[in-house]
Amino acid sequence: MNAKGWIIFSIIIVALLGGLIWLQNSKKEAITTTIGEHTAGNQSAKVTLEEYGDYQCPGCGQVEPTIAKLRKDFGDKVQFIFRNFPLASYHPNARAAAAAAEAAGLQGKFWEMHDKLFSNRTDWSGVSADKRDKIFDEYAKQLGLDMDELKKDISSNKVAQKIAFDQAIGKASGVSGTPSVFLNGKSLKQNEFSNETELRNTIKQAIESTKK
Repeated sequence: MNAKGWIIFSIIIVALLGGLIWLQNSKKEAITTTIGEHTAGNQSAKVTLEEYGDYQCPGCGQVEPTIAKLRKDFGDKVQFIFRNFPLASYHPNARAAAAAAEAAGLQGKFWEMHDKLFSNRTDWSGVSADKRDKIFDEYAKQLGLDMDELKKDISSNKVAQKIAFDQAIGKASGVSGTPSVFLNGKSLKQNEFSNETELRNTIKQAIESTKK
């Protein structure tokens, strides 16, 4: 190969490497988010309870009253985090519910919408998309949200990226179904979080261990 051939070959290699780097960066951008974590309780607490949930999931619906009660009872001793993990292939309205909660969050009402979606899950989980959207709109009006802003945010890239980001974090942590609950990064078994007394005791033990 002559000098001109080597130059052309080198240019092609550089272009290929640049393309690979661009693709890798694009993949990273696909799971970034401009929306922060949704936390309740004390963000500085030494104990953190994380839930990966699906608003249409019956199991999540059963666990939610327990977690909601613990959010209230433990106050500043625990940080609670909720992350979206909609199982769309099983629950066709789950992703739309996650988008509604995230859009409400952009107006400072994430937990209020989160609680409404779970407490009224049976009203919207089995209905058509049109009826579901009307129900979600009604929840938003009850919360005093700006409806034009909400509709724009629901279909926005930032909301889609937040949901994708939560799912990516979950998959990296081994989450494959919902509800999945972690206490200080340790995955809890269903019998450790499905019973309020059991979960309460587990959290208390974690709090006590941080004092030693």
